[in-house]
Amino acid sequence: MFFSEPVREQLIKLRLRHQISENSGSNASVISVETDVVDHYAVYGKSELESFYKTKQVTESIYVFGQKIGAAVIGATNGRHYIFTNTAALRNETKNFKSFDLLGSLVADGAVNRVHIGIGMGKNAFEAKSNADYGREKSSLSGENSLYIVFGDKTVKGPLTPAGGSPQKRQNDRLQEISRKSGLGLLTLQKLDQVLKQYRIDVVTPVDLARIYGVSPRSMNRILSKLESAGSYIQYVGTDVRHEVGRPSRLLKINLG
Repeated sequence: MFFSEPVREQLIKLRLRHQISENSGSNASVISVETDVVDHYAVYGKSELESFYKTKQVTESIYVFGQKIGAAVIGATNGRHYIFTNTAALRNETKNFKSFDLLGSLVADGAVNRVHIGIGMGKNAFEAKSNADYGREKSSLSGENSLYIVFGDKTVKGPLTPAGGSPQKRQNDRLQEISRKSGLGLLTLQKLDQVLKQYRIDVVTPVDLARIYGVSPRSMNRILSKLESAGSYIQYVGTDVRHEVGRPSRLLKINLG
């Protein structure tokens, strides 16, 4: 059955109040989820409409997870969502907090740049929400896609990361190898890697990349030249003919692993 957005929001709020009432005992649990879906339209070849659909896709994934465990889901600001449930349902879904499918599915989603999740438990839904926010903030400070669990007695479990080990450690090892081959500093490569991920850059011109990175076009061209000389980290894919005056710029695909 289809509901208009205002009706759907009211149903969510009613269900949330009911869930809070049910969780007034010692089994209240709240999941605080923060996702970073970047502004795709800030980079060549991307559109604001695409960014809207990607954000909607992520939101739907969170609502589907909430429905799966019979929870109430409410959207907040800054890419945050809260999932109100109870400890029994959460333990059952996560195999007693050993696996958390939502984290893995959001990390694997091409629309998401970063995922920070906190699970909180408490005497009531409001205490559980406070603990969940604390766990999410710890995840955010860690800089990794991760999850922290904060129990009612304030003990903390985490970080839990997606299966396959720490993606941050693997990427740092990769950047150190590129640094050795290219002669570029590790900090330079780390910042470049962060910019490429933050803006979800697929193809870009040196001028646009210099602007986003925060250096002059000449300095960016030196960085790109060293990467080109070091191996197959840069692929030429065409030219940007948007500008009527001047020589067309190269369109490059950059792969740092």
